[in-house]
Amino acid sequence: MNPLISIIVPVYNVEKYVQRCIESILNQTYKQIEVILVDDGSLDSSGVICEEYAFLDSRVKVIHKENGGLSSARNVGLDNAKGKFIGFVDSDDWIDSHMYESMLHLALSYQAEVVQCGYTLINGQGKITREIHFGDRRFDTKSEVEKAYYITNEFSSVVWNKLYKVELFEELRFKVGKNNEDVFILTDALLHIQRMVNTPKCHYHYLQRKESIMGAQFTEKKFDRLEAGEYLLQQCLLHSPQYQNWARIELCKICIFLYIDLMHSKNQIDQGYKNKLVSNFNLHFRTLKGSSELKQAKLVDKILLHSFSLNRSFTHYSYDLYRLVRG
Repeated sequence: MNPLISIIVPVYNVEKYVQRCIESILNQTYKQIEVILVDDGSLDSSGVICEEYAFLDSRVKVIHKENGGLSSARNVGLDNAKGKFIGFVDSDDWIDSHMYESMLHLALSYQAEVVQCGYTLINGQGKITREIHFGDRRFDTKSEVEKAYYITNEFSSVVWNKLYKVELFEELRFKVGKNNEDVFILTDALLHIQRMVNTPKCHYHYLQRKESIMGAQFTEKKFDRLEAGEYLLQQCLLHSPQYQNWARIELCKICIFLYIDLMHSKNQIDQGYKNKLVSNFNLHFRTLKGSSELKQAKLVDKILLHSFSLNRSFTHYSYDLYRLVRG
């Protein structure tokens, strides 16, 4: 059995990186793939580079569209995918040559809807800054998958380090115009995942091109992260209420991270943004106080939440500790 894998690559102004990305996909040891390159209105030579690869390899399909953002490009890829399995690769990243062969073997062996691999974070100088590993384990029930998502962080909230059965996307699409789109769609997909397999191997290599949280311009779009956290809690309350306080812990952390982002922003910030974050934090932290979930939370998370509740001006010290411990 050699099922087709559709690998969807949104492309936008990445002429410096896209060749490495495409070649890493075409060099897969598993050959039954189609590579869907969605040129999202690039203003550089990215679209031309994509066409050159389509001319050289019949497995490559190029779709040109007006700029609509990452979610829009991924949705176009899903609409045109013919594979039994789906993968996503960002166009400035690259993957190991055996990534999809390895993950497909696990998917077929255990009849899993999702297989997830580890990944490396690469800085602009090409150096590995961190390796993210997941344990070599299976999740054989919906409850185990939910626990991995809400509690243990063994189900990461990014789409690109995974292989999916195409059926997961029959009625699911990415939310257009939102940042943190991965959280929205994975939270929805969670309802349909009965089995998942993790491999500890770091098959995916993620290039960190964006500015650091410290000193970056703050825009209202960053509040999409808060909306994603609120959506996570909303869906948890509807479908898995036993994990609601774990979702609240995550939401409180998002409020803190955004607040620190605001503190270090170079641009003038409306006080209303800070007030909204503090209000959201207080609402959910009141529910968490004294809960068994907060007592069971990792020490660094407890320090972060309690320090913010007591004295927000010193939170950045707790955040530095959090980053040191969690990476």
